[in-house]
Amino acid sequence: MFFSKKENHLASIIQDLDNDPAKVAALRTLAKSRSDSLYRWDAVVDGYVKMSELVLKNYKSKAALHDALAKEVYEPLKFFNKEN
Repeated sequence: MFFSKKENHLASIIQDLDNDPAKVAALRTLAKSRSDSLYRWDAVVDGYVKMSELVLKNYKSKAALHDALAKEVYEPLKFFNKEN
């Protein structure tokens, strides 16, 4: 959920959620699913391994290292729905 800096906007969002338990439950489910997919230790470790490999491979060239690290190395979604 996003809110603007407009006066009372956040308050109105909170009030709407307070009046809609089904929406709160749906948002809770979405948040759990997102956290389960993005914050997994297997994904974090895989990202560190990839980063370490890139550093070792490209440490002699600052430009090559920068370019290699600029690419995504943390890919938690590939671990999503795997058995824990």
